[in-house]
Amino acid sequence: MPGCDVERIGGMATSILIADDDRDVCEIVVEEFERLGHKDVRTATSVARALSIVRSARVDLAIIDVNFTPEGREGLALISQIHRESPDTFIVVLSVVDNPADIVEAMRGGAQDYITKDAPHMDLQAQLGSAIRRCVSRIEQEHLREVQKRISVRESAVLIGASENLRQIREDISRAHAHRLQRFVVVGDSGTGKRAVADYIMATDPRNDGESVPALTFNCGATTPELARSELFGIAPNSGLTNVPAGGKPGAFVLVRGGYLLVDDFQDLPEALYPAFLQVLERAEVKPLGGAGSERVDFRLIVTPQQPLELLPAQLRR
Repeated sequence: MPGCDVERIGGMATSILIADDDRDVCEIVVEEFERLGHKDVRTATSVARALSIVRSARVDLAIIDVNFTPEGREGLALISQIHRESPDTFIVVLSVVDNPADIVEAMRGGAQDYITKDAPHMDLQAQLGSAIRRCVSRIEQEHLREVQKRISVRESAVLIGASENLRQIREDISRAHAHRLQRFVVVGDSGTGKRAVADYIMATDPRNDGESVPALTFNCGATTPELARSELFGIAPNSGLTNVPAGGKPGAFVLVRGGYLLVDDFQDLPEALYPAFLQVLERAEVKPLGGAGSERVDFRLIVTPQQPLELLPAQLRR
């Protein structure tokens, strides 16, 4: 597929849980993670709270105090329970001292790493940074294996071929999915197969879990700003616009509901729509035409310009 390449967009955020009965320790660890740039960090000072967090949301990394309370060893039991209920969570033991017996027992219960909190003799930030890197590496490897497994089943339908260019495209898409990326730019002239690449991105996304997800396409070529605005962002109820139902008209960003929106010939997007498009990318919010407020949206985006993208570079490349 000469002339067609994939640009990966975005990054993967890591969800972190700190479980320790000492609130001061929790605060210190949270501060260190924030210095490292991680914002999705939750704390639990009780076993019940820790389990509630794990059961209610995805947790990529859990740091558990091995001696959860001075009287007992609830931390070891908590590690085993988290490992049973959330086997994908990367568990790190947090211990006051480097106690080999505790570490071995924790590892047997499902922990995969450990750090110590003996403050006078440690660099906590360095230890946390190292734990994060190992956690993210493990997550990426597992996701990549899952992606490759799905691709091996589905790839016969799309992107058939053994050329080096196709191999690189498939590899780029695999890594993008392993990072849970939400936005893609597929660049190529007309007739070079951008749509086939877009279909491959959608078909091999492991988040679909084998199920069909909504997929909508809007072509920016040969359109007007008014039509593009109404089709992409929608029209609010009771807008007063002619030929529009009183209930309004939802746009593609709303209708896609967690699925993929393919914006084809993106270089032809009317300049008048740049601010509205920026708002969707930066805030995940859409303000319909004639409306006073905005609506939250959930979408995965593929744009297919015919030349390297100059429009909105920061928002589409983070």
